[in-house]
Amino acid sequence: MPADSRLELAGPLTCSRPASAGSWSATQDRSGRQYAAESLRALGLWDKLQPRIVFAENVRQALDYVSRGEVDAGFVYTTDAATRPGRVREAFRPAQDTYGPILYPVAVLRDAGEPALAEAFLDRLVARRGKPC
Repeated sequence: MPADSRLELAGPLTCSRPASAGSWSATQDRSGRQYAAESLRALGLWDKLQPRIVFAENVRQALDYVSRGEVDAGFVYTTDAATRPGRVREAFRPAQDTYGPILYPVAVLRDAGEPALAEAFLDRLVARRGKPC
């Protein structure tokens, strides 16, 4: 939500109360929209909030809407929100059991300049130590 917002969102269930009846932003792209919709459905909020959602092309655009105060709140990744310090603040994080795992496909490109280095990076990502990344 915008850093200067006076909207009180203590958790997901406060999203449907009349005091939070503003506009929301979520992404139109498959991944961001999928996680937001999954979580809202699991919480029983999708039908209540969906008419108030302003869909964006991608997570960064949704974040722009929030940071400029064009919407009252938005669903974005924590890592994206961290790129706007002082302009947005986290209202809450949906419980991880309300959405599926967030997956990022990775691959070594056929024409990679340093394929061995790229392979080593991928090995580290999928190794036990790399999982938290």
